Amino acid sequence: TIAAQLKYHHDCVVIGSDIHPPQSQEKVDCIDAYIQLLPLDDDDSNDADSDGGGGNSSSEITIDNLLHGLRSGISNLYNDVGRVEFDAIICTSGGFAMDESVSESGEGEGEGEGGDKQVVGNVYETMLQMNYYPVVAAGEIVKEHIKTTTKVDRYGNDNGSGSGGGLFIVLGAAAALSPAPGMVAYASSKIAAHYYIQTLGAMTGRALRKEHKIQRMNDVGLDIRRRNDCLDSMTALAILPVMLNTEANRVALLGSSTGTDTSTSTEDCSTWTKPEDIAKEIGAWIDTPAIRPHSGSLVKVVTEDNETEFKLAR
Repeated sequence: TIAAQLKYHHDCVVIGSDIHPPQSQEKVDCIDAYIQLLPLDDDDSNDADSDGGGGNSSSEITIDNLLHGLRSGISNLYNDVGRVEFDAIICTSGGFAMDESVSESGEGEGEGEGGDKQVVGNVYETMLQMNYYPVVAAGEIVKEHIKTTTKVDRYGNDNGSGSGGGLFIVLGAAAALSPAPGMVAYASSKIAAHYYIQTLGAMTGRALRKEHKIQRMNDVGLDIRRRNDCLDSMTALAILPVMLNTEANRVALLGSSTGTDTSTSTEDCSTWTKPEDIAKEIGAWIDTPAIRPHSGSLVKVVTEDNETEFKLAR
């Protein structure tokens, strides 16, 4: 949805990337190029739970593997022409799981028939792979390829050109703003993504400067900015929806892909956020940099009676 909005309504050239190729013609049509992040056929791909050791396979979801896939894909697309600059880099990777332990024998919660111990770390690692590792990998690509057209002074004031710097967006979660019993793994991975954006944003020239923190940012943030020109003018933001109105969520929680069959649930979709609303807001931030929140902001998405607002959470 975000890709379609940016391509068809904002005349953007859209490059998609994922560990899985687009599964429908509609998704293929929304992008101008595609980067495959991990190998599709790898003999090691089914050995993730083996005890053989020997390091990570090239198809395992790690920060290094994701970053290698992104760098290689960009290099192949642009034939090593030098530094390619992107107006925006948007990381929409994410997933959800409750804190359910799975036994090594696959018997579910508790000990398996053979007395196998619970593999508690599985859900934590999975949530990191889906919600945090892609953010870090994308953040490294931001430092290498985000647009650096507008320079700002040490307090975030631009040079008056109004063109704006690059935009880095990740999808966080409003649920991670407060304690989340039963989904600690999910919330922890989202909190890590939030903190990454807040910290990266604080090092940019468009961060909100609090008087008592200016000297600290001069000493630390400016030193890092000197080594990364893109940080002068870029904006890093996290968008935190409460619940996205997607087909997968409607089926899981309402028992219907349309959201009209509530026979198995008392939920309805009037407070769920349509992905189109998020896509439109991102498009507006790309087109009009002046309306962007300060870099490092967490932007909560609040939907009531099918009307959506974007509010600063932090």
